[in-house]
Amino acid sequence: MKKLKKLTFEQVANVMGGKFLNKPKNKKVIEKIIKEFDFNFKYNYWFDENGKQILSTIGILIDMYNYASWIYFDRNNKKKNKFMRRYMFDIIHFAENTINCGWDYKNYEEISIRMANIIYQDICKKQRKWWITSWLFLVKLKNRHKL
Repeated sequence: MKKLKKLTFEQVANVMGGKFLNKPKNKKVIEKIIKEFDFNFKYNYWFDENGKQILSTIGILIDMYNYASWIYFDRNNKKKNKFMRRYMFDIIHFAENTINCGWDYKNYEEISIRMANIIYQDICKKQRKWWITSWLFLVKLKNRHKL
């Protein structure tokens, strides 16, 4: 019986078409999302001048995901709407998280950068193909335990 060669995570990623794994942070997409969030903070669509919410927490986060997914899918409304319908429960669940972040809501630039990165990474994670993730996890597990 032929002994199988031990593959690294990166080798499997290259064989499986590594583009489906963690999409590298596309700086242009993140910058567009941050710019969109800054605009909404600056012109008081989500919070007023005193930092008080205009919309509910769920409304603000859904709006953030809506803008970010629209930019991520290159302004393709069909894909954006499909994503939003599919993951609406997850987004609402994330919005209802009771952890206090301790952010200064008057410093909207900081919030824009943080939320853009969080939401962009979440969208990338949700767009990853499950079978590639599962396959790579099994290969990584096999290599770790030398099975």
